[in-house]
Amino acid sequence: MRTTDLIRSQVILDVHKHTHSDDVQKPQAIYSVMPSEFDPQPGIYYTIGVHPWYLENVDQELQLLRELVNHPQVVGVGECGLDPNSDFDQKLQRTVFFTQLEIANQAKKPVVLHMVRLTQWAEKAKKDAKFSNIPSWVMHGYRGRSRPVLNLVKLGFYFSIGFKASDVCSLYVPEDLMLLESDDETASMYEHIEHIAKVRNEEPYDVVIAARKNATKVFFPEKVKQ
Repeated sequence: MRTTDLIRSQVILDVHKHTHSDDVQKPQAIYSVMPSEFDPQPGIYYTIGVHPWYLENVDQELQLLRELVNHPQVVGVGECGLDPNSDFDQKLQRTVFFTQLEIANQAKKPVVLHMVRLTQWAEKAKKDAKFSNIPSWVMHGYRGRSRPVLNLVKLGFYFSIGFKASDVCSLYVPEDLMLLESDDETASMYEHIEHIAKVRNEEPYDVVIAARKNATKVFFPEKVKQ
């Protein structure tokens, strides 16, 4: 099977995608939405979470998250995290972030993280035994330097590599922790994969195979062959 055929097949490849107004939701992607935006379409999977930029109605959003987290089409919590560029207070952001980790831990769902220059909070949380039921921690769209990447890799974080991610992620994230995402981009996923393959000195086909295998392991563990 050619790489382009693999990309178009009905198997999850893009693990973090936002819906555009004219977008037809595709089964090859996992869509990221706020709890109040959750409107499940047949055959589509989602992660739901409260983004640190959008905390206006945070109490209602968190309550909805608690109610929806075990929906069969919800495969993870997020994106959630911390961002100094947000208009909202850092203390509030931390409270909301850790509340979502507690919800994910109780539901035993993976988390998709939005962490801007504050990855130490994610490292601390992952080491905390009270969050030990969270099966996988995914660093979404990370654009940082090599040292934080290597620190996070040592702790077993997955990296969802997006169009805007630095080549540091493509280069230093090992094959078994690599995921792919389009986020809010509409450009060709194949061109994105070609670039990652070039940085890694690999074939695009091998990047697709590895990313799909990891996506299944993280979001659909029941489908992993024993």
